[in-house]
Amino acid sequence: LKSELNALLSTKYNIQFLPSHLLHSNWSTDIARQNYQQLAADKSVDIIVAQGMINTQALTHIKQFNKPVITTGVINALPVPNVQPHVNHSAIKNFTYLVSPAYLEKDLDVFHQVIPYRRIAIIATQGELNKILTSPEKLQTLMTKNQTSYTLVASSTFSTDLVNQLTGFDAAYLGYLGKLQPAEKKALVKHLNNKGIATFSSSPDDLKLGVLCTN
Repeated sequence: LKSELNALLSTKYNIQFLPSHLLHSNWSTDIARQNYQQLAADKSVDIIVAQGMINTQALTHIKQFNKPVITTGVINALPVPNVQPHVNHSAIKNFTYLVSPAYLEKDLDVFHQVIPYRRIAIIATQGELNKILTSPEKLQTLMTKNQTSYTLVASSTFSTDLVNQLTGFDAAYLGYLGKLQPAEKKALVKHLNNKGIATFSSSPDDLKLGVLCTN
């Protein structure tokens, strides 16, 4: 992110990244909101850039911004307050977001064309699964069209409980897994592959962890 911002803005602006301004949400929307409030009140900060779904979820519930804010964690396939689908700006002054081209239904349809699975597990944090549950119609329509079924499996850690839930599937889709560490994610993918479960995800980076296919 630092290199990208410098490449875009350093010829015109003096870009500084002070350690005191690099804040982590620790996977908490409450802390994310506190971080925003701290930076918004700091007169030495001209612009706030937030990354990830936790920060996005916190920011999209704020109705007024006193300085420019950019967030890069919006998934336009999911309903998020104050976000207009397919548009990179909100109706709120000073709030801009970069929309991620992640469409769950599109991914699952493409993956079905590659490997005609019958029963797929959609693995993600409970927060992400809740968003799917708020508008499941398109997903169910896709499943009916392809004569398939899905099960939502909530997890943010690689645990025995998660392993026990992953039975009876011939495919698995890895969604947003929060603070799941790369080693844990790799162990999850290895477990799925060892069981003969085709693994898909929306992130090309997951290919290095052993997923079969990304979109």
